[in-house]
Amino acid sequence: MLTGCNKSPAPSSPDSDMAVAKVDPGTPLSKVYNIDRIVELEPIKIRIVNIGIVNFLNAPQDRSGQVALGLEIANTGDQTVYYYPEEMVLTTPSGQNFPPDVTISSDVGGSYPPRTIKKGFILFPVAGNMQEEISRLTIKFPAPEDSHHNPLREELTIDIELKEQK
Repeated sequence: MLTGCNKSPAPSSPDSDMAVAKVDPGTPLSKVYNIDRIVELEPIKIRIVNIGIVNFLNAPQDRSGQVALGLEIANTGDQTVYYYPEEMVLTTPSGQNFPPDVTISSDVGGSYPPRTIKKGFILFPVAGNMQEEISRLTIKFPAPEDSHHNPLREELTIDIELKEQK
């Protein structure tokens, strides 16, 4: 026998006990900026394809969001070099420095034989107020190394303005 409506209360679902985050409807939880910028660390060339920013709801202030760099990394030289993008440092306008989380980033570090291209994401957990802070990023890129792990050049630091695409 089927019963459609009855007078007893509906059983509680596991979701009904969860706290609901209050979010300003105009506040995006994630945003992707198309960057398409080339960073030259001869013989390594890095194309920053995009930057994604994610805000975590109900997260502790020490990990309120994440910044993801979409990268293409190429060795344009004739010798094998070593490059470790997991040694990058991201700095927010507040001056806070954040290293990448190598446990969730793409595995794009290590040996780069001549004419090799690797693609992936480097993910930076960040803290603080993501909505107000992240309009500009400073990224410090480590130097590529030779087969004896000696730097081939100096580190390079760049600033990137995050602007809406029109």
